[in-house]
Amino acid sequence: MAESPTRFAVLGSPIAHSLSPLLHRAAARALGIDDFSYERFEVGEAQLEAFLAEHPELEGLSLTMPLKHRLVELARVNGWDLDADAVATGAGNTLLRPAPGGGEVLNTDVDGIVAAVHEGLALAGTETAPWTDEADVLGAGATAASALAAAARLGVVRVRLFVRDRTRAGG
Repeated sequence: MAESPTRFAVLGSPIAHSLSPLLHRAAARALGIDDFSYERFEVGEAQLEAFLAEHPELEGLSLTMPLKHRLVELARVNGWDLDADAVATGAGNTLLRPAPGGGEVLNTDVDGIVAAVHEGLALAGTETAPWTDEADVLGAGATAASALAAAARLGVVRVRLFVRDRTRAGG
């Protein structure tokens, strides 16, 4: 009897627009990985804990809005490992579940933003930007927290935060 494929998924709300399943399946095919499944599930903050309990077969999860802060909260309650960026930002976008009941929460957004800035600078033919001491960040959610951490890693010393709801900017 053939083993079932390794199952992964992206969670969020809304999620129907996500290209993650298409991209991850294409990458798996390109790498010659046959026993692979990547799905999407509409999950809100209030449903995340129950969803995770009901789907232990999902070994890896990508999480998007509005779940990134909630994932870190659940990691702390459940004693899962948190990487340094998830701790610093209070937000995680990846959950690895190598064993039943275990978990490791990562924030890959910070490294992704830093890499994108470096790639953009390389395309511009430079290693430094003329604005290295300041940056603008749009929003006040989990990805904005990651952008702030990335800005700090890039040496930015002054950030202007642009938000629709000023009460969200204090978190």
